[in-house]
Amino acid sequence: MSCCAPGAEGYSDHPLPSSEELTLSSRTISPGLRQTDLSVPQVHCGTCIATIEKALNALPSVERARVNLSTKRVSIVWREKAGDVDTDPAELVRAIVAATGYDAHLFSNAGEIGEKLQRDLIRAVALCGFAAANIMLLSVSV
Repeated sequence: MSCCAPGAEGYSDHPLPSSEELTLSSRTISPGLRQTDLSVPQVHCGTCIATIEKALNALPSVERARVNLSTKRVSIVWREKAGDVDTDPAELVRAIVAATGYDAHLFSNAGEIGEKLQRDLIRAVALCGFAAANIMLLSVSV
């Protein structure tokens, strides 16, 4: 699916997660409710958000779905059992991909680790700059 942003066409460089992977990556919110967070990298605007949320909220097993534009993630709260039938969590991902054309996959923390390293390096440079400025001020008085 394409939207207002160029290059928003769907691509599938990540395989779709299996039901076991989705169940293991989800967390329990309350008895019978689980939350799964997925990465949706092609989200660029409000239309993208509305399309994905509408497709997910139409599923009978989904309690609520929210897309975060800044992190490009969708948070899905789903019921473990919908009536007498067990909920297949892989159905959630297939619904996003089939109904909207957006690629959805489990996200990794590699980007967050890189951001932490960048913050630590910036803090170290600031500390060195502060120390160098103090040394320069002391050397001027001598």
